[in-house]
Amino acid sequence: MAYYRFLFLFLLLIALRASAQTPVSRHFTSDDGLPSSEVYSAVQDNTGYFWFSTDHGVARFDGYHFDVFDKQNGLPENTVFNFQKDPWGRIWVDSYNGFLAFWNGTRFVAYEHNALLSAYLKTLDASITVYSSYEIMPDSSILFNLIGRGQHLIHPDGRLEHLPNKGPKGTIDVELIDNGKVHFNSNNNTDKLKLFIYDRNKSYTLHTMFEDTGTLRRWQISARHRDGALYLGLSRRIFEIRSDSVFHTHGFSSRIIAIETDANGNLWVGTLRDGVFLFKDGNLNRTPHNYLSGNAISSVSFDHEGGTWLTTLNSGVYYLPDLNLYRYAASEGLPRSRIIQIETDPQGNIWLAYEQKKLFRIAGKQITQFTLEGAPETEISKLLYDKQNHCLWIGTNVNLYYQKNDRIFTVPNNFKPGLKDYQGRFPGIKDMTFNPLNHDIWMGNFAGISNYDKEGKVTVLTNYSKVFTERVESIAVDTAGTIWMGTLRGLWRSKNGQFESMASTDKLLGERITQVKILHDTLWLGSRGNGLLIYANDTLRQYTAASGLASNSINFIETGEKYLVIGTNMGINIINRKIVGGKLQIQTMNASTGLPTNEITALKLKNDSLFIGTSSGLVVYNINQMKLPDVHFPLMFTGLQIDGVPTTFRPDIRIPFAQNSVNIDYFAISYRNKGKLTYRHRLRGLEKDWVLNQKTNATYPYLPPGDYTFELSAQNLLGQWNPNPATFSFSVKAPFWQTWWFYLLLAALITAVFFIIITLRIRLLKKRNQLIYDVNRYRQEALINQMNPHFLFNALNTVQRFILENDKIASSKYLSKFAKLMRRVLENSQKQHITLQEEIDALSLYLELESARFHERFQYDIIVEPGMNTNLVILPVFIVQPIVENAIWHGLMNSPKDGLLTIEFLFDGRNGIRCLVRDNGIGRMEAQKISNSRERKSFGGTIIQKRISLMNQQEKKHISLRYNDLTDADGKAAGTEVTIIFPDSIQETPR
Repeated sequence: MAYYRFLFLFLLLIALRASAQTPVSRHFTSDDGLPSSEVYSAVQDNTGYFWFSTDHGVARFDGYHFDVFDKQNGLPENTVFNFQKDPWGRIWVDSYNGFLAFWNGTRFVAYEHNALLSAYLKTLDASITVYSSYEIMPDSSILFNLIGRGQHLIHPDGRLEHLPNKGPKGTIDVELIDNGKVHFNSNNNTDKLKLFIYDRNKSYTLHTMFEDTGTLRRWQISARHRDGALYLGLSRRIFEIRSDSVFHTHGFSSRIIAIETDANGNLWVGTLRDGVFLFKDGNLNRTPHNYLSGNAISSVSFDHEGGTWLTTLNSGVYYLPDLNLYRYAASEGLPRSRIIQIETDPQGNIWLAYEQKKLFRIAGKQITQFTLEGAPETEISKLLYDKQNHCLWIGTNVNLYYQKNDRIFTVPNNFKPGLKDYQGRFPGIKDMTFNPLNHDIWMGNFAGISNYDKEGKVTVLTNYSKVFTERVESIAVDTAGTIWMGTLRGLWRSKNGQFESMASTDKLLGERITQVKILHDTLWLGSRGNGLLIYANDTLRQYTAASGLASNSINFIETGEKYLVIGTNMGINIINRKIVGGKLQIQTMNASTGLPTNEITALKLKNDSLFIGTSSGLVVYNINQMKLPDVHFPLMFTGLQIDGVPTTFRPDIRIPFAQNSVNIDYFAISYRNKGKLTYRHRLRGLEKDWVLNQKTNATYPYLPPGDYTFELSAQNLLGQWNPNPATFSFSVKAPFWQTWWFYLLLAALITAVFFIIITLRIRLLKKRNQLIYDVNRYRQEALINQMNPHFLFNALNTVQRFILENDKIASSKYLSKFAKLMRRVLENSQKQHITLQEEIDALSLYLELESARFHERFQYDIIVEPGMNTNLVILPVFIVQPIVENAIWHGLMNSPKDGLLTIEFLFDGRNGIRCLVRDNGIGRMEAQKISNSRERKSFGGTIIQKRISLMNQQEKKHISLRYNDLTDADGKAAGTEVTIIFPDSIQETPR
């Protein structure tokens, strides 16, 4: 068995190598951003950028886009040839005019001794003299070789020294230095090429082997050395020199213009017209692989991920991400179109099914096309090679065919030939597989399943028997003979003619299953939207894009001894079948890593060869040589916006609090996997946990004050994170209200406010206490006025008069009313407010006593507006009575005519009361004259005014008091009317 496996692999590899294949590549031209398609050299700097020199400036590539630099960016001339790195990692360029410049991080800076170089070149009368090699030394001196003019050294102080040859006369010095580089000193002129080769340890001269090269121009020499071998390119021939002899040699049809070796010891030789040649292991005796024939390969470079960059003088730049990934050339006769199915056979042939019934067989260098017979709508859906019968089974949407001995035969469907409407076809084949027990073919159809046994009979056709009519996307048979089917409605199984849905086991098994593969006792299931499902021992495990899959929609599954390969609409996943800790080891291949497209249309894994069908042709990958680079991607901060304003990165940025929204742009330079890297970042000072995503920016709005450090890491192709995350530190200033001076000012302000509040409070309390005191004092004075000795004396005199007149009844009534009045006054003095009824009762008693004392000299009348409930009207005490007393004493008693006193209580506004006290006395003017002539002064009116003012302040009232002098028709005083308005005096309920 091992012999046949080896034989198959041998034949397969011969077939692959014999056919015209080229490594999968990405092609960059001026349409992609290069300043020109004439590119001379390339180099990767220490930060990961790739630089390209052209005849129209320098381009820098980050995997996403090109930045172009020319004279406006500091270049001494737009035509730039060679790059060099100095000991400090800076990139140097030499230009067409011989000037040098280096990149300082933001622009190119001219070499300080360019004027010296220009003057020296003029003395040589060499208008097109360029450097064949140059090196920046650790002491900042520059060693360079002028073509045909020898080696020179410019010292840091500007001294220029022409170095003599170290070898014998008539030789060219070849110095082997670090990193595989070679320095030439072509100062000597000779028609017969002689080389003096030396390094730090030895030197030797070679000349006899090169005498047949004839006269050689100095710019036709190029070289690299590695592992003791010197590869010397002379015109159209390359020599492998070891020790002091030529070990091997190889000739080309066009001149050599580039030589380079890679990390695996392979030798790359770029030619002027025939593309690049790759010698495996640097062995010139082996037949080289030739790529990009017809192109002038000016340089070969390698990036940190193992990718190969080829610059050309006529077609821009080619990037080869993986030399194990090959693409069949359309020139061999294969269509560059959608591949539907791929199959292989033991003879090493590759079978490809295309649209429009086309079938191709690749057998070594020969490609044969077959076309199926049948209706125009016939399309191939499945290829299955039969090792027992040595034929290829071909399933289509209308019938079953097989190919044998370069002929294609149609297989009739002989299931119950007498059935009505039977057409003898198979109902739309979607998938086919062999039964491992008897080698019968089982087919999954558009509706149900069918079989074709080894005797050529169809015994099962569930669509006709209506036993099972599901659309079957994939079918497989295990070693027990159980048939497993992936359908639109999930996973089904059939045993002994009984069909069972597996949806009851898990709801995911009730949704669309596109692929079913059996490995031992495990089912590997592809789904449309649910990722990869692994079903074993009644246990289901699910893996999705979050687990590392390229997509959750799986179209193909191929199984091998070590790997499982999944084809999706977003690329390929190569999975190690060994599950570690419940986690799959997943690697991704897609358009970013070298595939022509992300859409995988067919897939076949045979031993170590993975055949990939795409919408643009066939790609082959040696899966056994799959080795992802163990490198960490350089991380770059590309943009900083503070409050939406672009800002330059600088150490320890201090951001004002009012601009505390920060956006940081970044990316990791990965040319293989651009746009698909997983990043993690966190902002120390705000976040403890990492944030994982594939975004290339992080936004932090409304950051609180503090010190922050943004940490960024990228996951490489092996799933490892950068051991040293890139960091950027900044701080957000505290707002002014969180600064020490503001706290101090705030404390002082609070103290001042507190002091003012206390002071105002004390003043308010004093004022309130004074107000209460005044109110009580004036109320007491009003009480005293009501009970003053004069009133009491007059009341007692009245009682005495009644006694002297022996009028016992009158004296008794008077004393009774007087006692009631005194009691009423004393009761009211205990209150702040009384009802209108209480006020009227007190007034009535007082007026009766006064009227009796003055022998009925005045009449009085108390009027209440109809509808007024006197028990709901609240009035302050001792306001109305003093007014009435003044009207009697100062208005009526001084008048010779009969007096009339009217007291009215009327509604005023919504809840107000208006009290009118009207007399027909002598008026205020005459009363004032009489009062001024007397010793006893009346202060009742003044006291009332003050009391009203105090009550308005204390109770926030608006009680008003207004005097109106009444006159008769002649304009003479006819009395006084006093109006008192009590707002908001009517209550809803009685007191």
